Amino acid sequence: MEHVPLATKQNMMFQHDGCPVHFRRSVREYLDSTFPNRWIGRGEPIAWPARCPDLTPIDFYVWGHIKAFVYDVSPVVARDELISRIISAADGMKRNLYPTIAKIKLRHKMRVCIRNRELQFEQGL
Repeated sequence: MEHVPLATKQNMMFQHDGCPVHFRRSVREYLDSTFPNRWIGRGEPIAWPARCPDLTPIDFYVWGHIKAFVYDVSPVVARDELISRIISAADGMKRNLYPTIAKIKLRHKMRVCIRNRELQFEQGL
């Protein structure tokens, strides 16, 4: 985070993925100092809706996009080929396209989450 300008960092929110391995005290202390009252996840300061990984852009957009790119062409037969396809998929994601698509999908998912009173809602999408 050292390369991120202070003005940008002060307006950033951090969305924690909730993975138990990432829930160590040292991680939470780092988040508290780097994003004071501006991180979302298990253990405060902003609670994450229970059982809602589908609100995480990397879960609902990035992995699906990469998986489609990697496997839609032909079966992967070698480890090096798999690595090459993953790198190509990541390189191919246009920076100006990802935020637009992610925002549109996230807004829809948030509406469904609110409509379902923050309970599990993936089946309603």
